[in-house]
Amino acid sequence: MDLQGLIFDLDGTITDTLPLCVRIYQMVFTEFAGVNLNTEQVVSMFGPNEEGVIRQVIPEHWEAPLERYIQLYEKRHDGGADVLPGVCELLGRLRQCGMNMALVTGKGPETTKITLEKLNLASYFSMVKTGSAGGSIKPRCIAEILKEWQLPPSHVAYVGDAPSDVLDARQAGVYPITAGWGKPQAFYEENLHAALTFDAVGPFADWILKNSAIAQADCV
Repeated sequence: MDLQGLIFDLDGTITDTLPLCVRIYQMVFTEFAGVNLNTEQVVSMFGPNEEGVIRQVIPEHWEAPLERYIQLYEKRHDGGADVLPGVCELLGRLRQCGMNMALVTGKGPETTKITLEKLNLASYFSMVKTGSAGGSIKPRCIAEILKEWQLPPSHVAYVGDAPSDVLDARQAGVYPITAGWGKPQAFYEENLHAALTFDAVGPFADWILKNSAIAQADCV
């Protein structure tokens, strides 16, 4: 594989923001709808952006709950979320080598901006595509990035941490890579047995070396 571009998911792939997202959904649903949902129930609604998730529980007058979600997300982000170990170092080296890098996330634009700015990640990505209230649009976003880069899908990989990310990558024709770093063994056995999965950033960097030309630059 002649890897020339990497497109990353955000929550659970680059950052440990998933628990933060779940907690804030739980708070908002309790505050505005009197509904108490466990983690599994909240995660099962993922796919749309924050507006779409909130509207599954609060279909009418969802604007105030969404505003509250964004407010709480920003307020609790400091100390509640960070970049996953080894990711910043990898992104820095890939940028130095000139690797094309972009971000495609199901999050909305407001929360994506908060995370990228607070964790100093924005400069790594030439393009950032966010989600839709109607459901996942990742394949379309990936296609838009490929067009901008003028690269065929066979030269690009999408790195995510969910089964849906594998399906979205395959639909877009790019190579699906699963970020399993920091996740339990059951994560691989039950969810992503069909994907190429890395349990640490180091082996992922080795894979990049073997499948792209950046080894010549001695960057990774």
